[in-house]
Amino acid sequence: MGGSLSHVAYACLHTTAQSVRRTAIQTDQRSVPRRHRATRAVCRGGRPVGRRPRQSVQPAGERLGRWVRLLQGKRADRLVSWGDSVGMLTLVPTAVVFIIWLYRSRKNADVFARDIQGRGAGWAIGGWFIPIGSLWIPHGVASAAWDASSPAAPDGTRRTIPSTLVSAWWATWVISLVLGRIGPALSGSDDLKAYRQSVGIMLAGDVADIVAAVLAVLFVRKLTHMQHTKVAEGPYATV
Repeated sequence: MGGSLSHVAYACLHTTAQSVRRTAIQTDQRSVPRRHRATRAVCRGGRPVGRRPRQSVQPAGERLGRWVRLLQGKRADRLVSWGDSVGMLTLVPTAVVFIIWLYRSRKNADVFARDIQGRGAGWAIGGWFIPIGSLWIPHGVASAAWDASSPAAPDGTRRTIPSTLVSAWWATWVISLVLGRIGPALSGSDDLKAYRQSVGIMLAGDVADIVAAVLAVLFVRKLTHMQHTKVAEGPYATV
């Protein structure tokens, strides 16, 4: 009986001691700042027990900048797509009207000087649709019509007006075609430098295309005036 009581007393004392110890530890932890508790905790594998690793938080300004760049990129894509659509809508009817005009001008050239026409009038239409050949056939047709529309000299000999305008128009047109093929081919590269080069090439092609369009308008006006003057005033008209 005495032994049982001694064991009970020992258990009570041991339990009381453990409770006092836990209370002391908890009080000590509350008195330590939060940022220093990790150093007091027991570590396992180099990481404090019971504490999650701190995750890097992306600054709000950087996230906003990424969203702005993303929205700007989407807006630029929409503008490019819109520009391409408008360009195609205007290119097709303009090309049809221009080819019809060139065909009629070539038919008029048969009346003025059929002997210097190297190709038939049908080449004014078909020459545009021949691979590779479309790079020079329409130019040859236009140059022949230009020479035939030039007024004759007073002594009846053929007189030619320099076809610099025709050559300049065709050269810029071919350059725009070539640049328009090279630029998109480079844009598919993952290299940032190559992509920037492709953008520069495509911009240069657009500039050449605009210049070619302006020269084409001047060419149409000049050749039409030459033919109208030759019909109205005769072969010796001054153009």
